[in-house]
Amino acid sequence: MADTGAADPRAIEHEAMQAQAYLTREVFAPFFFEKLAKDYGFAPRDEEDAQRLLRMGMALVQAEAGERVKKASADSRFYADAEQHLAQAMQACGHPADLLLPGSGYAKEAAGKLAQVDTIVEAVLAHQRGLQQAVSAQPNGAAA
Repeated sequence: MADTGAADPRAIEHEAMQAQAYLTREVFAPFFFEKLAKDYGFAPRDEEDAQRLLRMGMALVQAEAGERVKKASADSRFYADAEQHLAQAMQACGHPADLLLPGSGYAKEAAGKLAQVDTIVEAVLAHQRGLQQAVSAQPNGAAA
């Protein structure tokens, strides 16, 4: 992915979309399916199942990001409550409750490996440029 410098906003948007597709295919999907298999012993039966699971996972990521933006300036217990409920649900199913915490060794190890792959780093930077452009295009520079 090329350096965009002061490129046309459409070029930045296009590059960001390509970067997002690349990151989904090369980072998110493999990590997501590996985590499902390792932690829950679950694997999609076919490509259709895999696509459905990815759509659900991406919807959850987007919902979380939306909530984070909405709640950033509010005094809210959203994440603490969500984390507590998730931990309770995981424990009720017999799984460790701390698997999804940012400090978990699994997530740190995966992030460390991915940060060493140049194409992934370039895709992340291109995606960030696209997000930055989208945020700055919002009224008052704030996300919706």
